Amino acid sequence: MRFIKKRSEYLHFQNADKVIRSRFFILAVLLDTQQTDFALGITVSKKVGNAIVRNKTKRRIKAWLRQTKSPLPSQMAVNIIALNKAGNAKWNDLHEDLEILFKRLCKQA
Repeated sequence: MRFIKKRSEYLHFQNADKVIRSRFFILAVLLDTQQTDFALGITVSKKVGNAIVRNKTKRRIKAWLRQTKSPLPSQMAVNIIALNKAGNAKWNDLHEDLEILFKRLCKQA
């Protein structure tokens, strides 16, 4: 798994192949056959909260990725976009929401 860090890579998500929505997140998915591994980007805008809340939300997403046992699909790039409610959500709610999203993603892949 690699993290997407460059703005030019994030701009590709404007033409996403699939978009999956849930209570706290939106997944923008690019299906890329040239890519060999799973690529992940995390977007948390100022609408979610101040810098402390945004960073906390990003840390929670990364913690969930470390804890998850499910395999991530290869040849795919995913951008996790946090919605306004994600900043005030409890850890268990975020965890459940991400589990559901990635199960739906693996079914569609």
